Amino acid sequence: MNRIVRELYDPAATDELHARVGLKFPDGSDSTVGIFEGDELIACGSIKGDVLVGFAVSPKSQGEGLLARLCTELINRGVESGLFTFYVFTKPETAAHFEESGFKAIVSAPPHVTMLEWGENSVEKFLKSLRNLAKDGPGQAAAIVMNANPFTLGHRHLALTAARESEKLYVMVVEEDKSFFPFADRLKMVRAGLADLKNVTVIPSGKYVISDLTFPTYFLKESDVSQARCDLDLRLFGELIAPALKVNVRYVGSEPYCRITNQYNSAMAKILPEYAVTVKEIKRIENGLEPIGASRVRELLKAGLLEKTKSLVPRSTYDFLEKWSGREVN
Repeated sequence: MNRIVRELYDPAATDELHARVGLKFPDGSDSTVGIFEGDELIACGSIKGDVLVGFAVSPKSQGEGLLARLCTELINRGVESGLFTFYVFTKPETAAHFEESGFKAIVSAPPHVTMLEWGENSVEKFLKSLRNLAKDGPGQAAAIVMNANPFTLGHRHLALTAARESEKLYVMVVEEDKSFFPFADRLKMVRAGLADLKNVTVIPSGKYVISDLTFPTYFLKESDVSQARCDLDLRLFGELIAPALKVNVRYVGSEPYCRITNQYNSAMAKILPEYAVTVKEIKRIENGLEPIGASRVRELLKAGLLEKTKSLVPRSTYDFLEKWSGREVN
């Protein structure tokens, strides 16, 4: 019987197939395609941004090359929309199936997840740019990864402490555009706020700092999601980014409130030393009785209380925020 590939609009059909193979269909996909044998859906997959997600193949049809067919269809759709690099997150034991479709494994965090990549703007190009940046620098450096949504006096305190203790400091701003302040604006705020620190270089994080917003979870148990995301992100940093930038120390701010961030900091202290990277946690500075945080700044902006952010952000950030006054903040 002929097998037909076509666009899928019926979530009930994909939900049923995913349930049959012990998975759950991911939310918010841009496009979903299915392979049908007659009227029966026997395989499906989706694309969300530049990440391929939601793969499921009926048990009776596994091992018949349907996964490769789905990957080809989804990549073609992505290329038509202007994308040239694609990512897959999957269990380590299924990574080989995607490698057969031309994907290359970037890093693995057993037992939960492996990240793979297909396309032109590969991790090797990114790492080469980092090596070129660091080639004339000292033999050892420090790093901070921050979202800076927006850049606060807390961020500056962390960077200032790290810069004082290090010959060279790289501040990597999360490049993903899922925050209220777009990446380009966050990068400008960080660069302006640290312009006086001569041994600091502010750079984009690239695609290789993983967030909860891009990390698909359909193939994981709910209890494993946060740990898997932390482990993958930190092993990416330890295996790839730290050696490229000659980083042997990573600085992080303490987190008194957020359980997920605390979990991430704990995982960092455990995993990065495996890669000869020391983790230094710096206590967050306070404004009165509460730690300074970007979420508080956003709350004040949402309430129309721009003036009250003056004690929480550097002058350069405040100048920027004046332009955003009165705009709804998430």
